[in-house]
Amino acid sequence: MKKLLSTALFLFLVAALMAQVQSGLVRRLNSNKSPIPGVYIKFEDAKGDISDTQGKFVLRFEGKKPGQLLFKKEIFKDGYELVNEKDFELIKLSDTDQLGVDVILAEAGTVDAAKKEYYNVSEEALLAGFNREKKELRD
Repeated sequence: MKKLLSTALFLFLVAALMAQVQSGLVRRLNSNKSPIPGVYIKFEDAKGDISDTQGKFVLRFEGKKPGQLLFKKEIFKDGYELVNEKDFELIKLSDTDQLGVDVILAEAGTVDAAKKEYYNVSEEALLAGFNREKKELRD
């Protein structure tokens, strides 16, 4: 009986100490989920990994339990930028083996160009409206 109890306790401890594995996918923005190989992904409490030719990566979290917060340290590939940065601000360790969020990258400068275009259009529209109101008040 003592041996059975010791074995059960040992197995419980081993299971508790095992790393939680989360896999994910790196893909290109607006490309019908086209994978990007060679992307370095690093989260706190996990050894970094590099995405394979299919864009897949695996992270092993030591001492983490499902439901605990995960903190992104780095997602990097030369010539690319992370598009969905906000998706990684509050992410929890899943009780499945999936990270739950794809890493989406775009060529460097894409995000800034889109912001500039968006805000420039908004600025032009506001200025046109302002000038229209100004003219009406003068008339």
